[in-house]
Amino acid sequence: MAAIKYAKAFNYDLQAICDDLRQKQALSNRQIISQPLKQRNRLHSKSQYTTS
Repeated sequence: MAAIKYAKAFNYDLQAICDDLRQKQALSNRQIISQPLKQRNRLHSKSQYTTS
């Protein structure tokens, strides 16, 4: 199913889409490997937004 049609099927409700994907994931009987999110380098990201 195309992404637009999939989102439209849930009335573009992100929570409903995530719930559906989690349910499909749980029913898939596949091993799920999750990794923690990478932490952004605060010094680098802060320097992008400094003003003169």
